[in-house]
Amino acid sequence: IACAAHSGLVINLGVAGTSLLDAPTLVELKRIFRYIQARYGAYPIIWLITQEYNSPTGSPSARKTKVYDLCSYLKSIDPYDRALGLHQYPVSPDHADDSWTEAWNDMIVDQNGHFHTPDAGDYLYNYFRPTPAPLLESELNYEGFENSTGTFVVDDTMVRQSAYTAIQSGSFGYGYGASGSYSGAANGSGQPANWGTIYDWWDGLAFDGAGQMQWLKNIYESVDWWTLEPTVGI
Repeated sequence: IACAAHSGLVINLGVAGTSLLDAPTLVELKRIFRYIQARYGAYPIIWLITQEYNSPTGSPSARKTKVYDLCSYLKSIDPYDRALGLHQYPVSPDHADDSWTEAWNDMIVDQNGHFHTPDAGDYLYNYFRPTPAPLLESELNYEGFENSTGTFVVDDTMVRQSAYTAIQSGSFGYGYGASGSYSGAANGSGQPANWGTIYDWWDGLAFDGAGQMQWLKNIYESVDWWTLEPTVGI
């Protein structure tokens, strides 16, 4: 965390994911996040809370209630009122989630998933909502992923297409990921085989698309990117 912060990065912080949050009680989760807040609160962080909080695995209804209560609690103890948004399971066709209207929610942490050809319509729905919110494409087409038939391979071209489509359509950033490194940096990848070739984390670090994301960052930071609006119809 300290190394990332000193490198100028803002840490989007969360723990566990999907049904792994089914077992701990709300009291236990509050204790965990109270510790995280105390331990890392001096660093530039925003809250992701967890991975795919609304995943259909396990007990999604009970988890939803528990996670919402946790978010409300976390907002109440954070002296800096840092931005908070829940990482979504791949989006529903109507692009809607109950968390978006909660008082503690500050942003839409969208996920269009993998093996998905990006389109401006994946994001413009937010632009036309009665109450739009800052939107982040948090997970789309991790580099190196390949579907089971070999017909969709995420190379650096698809990474660029995904990232630029998201930001040009209103996302304030892009969640780049790479095969082999997205699930941790253990020696010997624990990546499941359903994402194609199994890479190790050092392979993922060398993918071309990662370096090209620096160009994307530099381009948008060269203008007042937060003032830009999508031009519909072009």
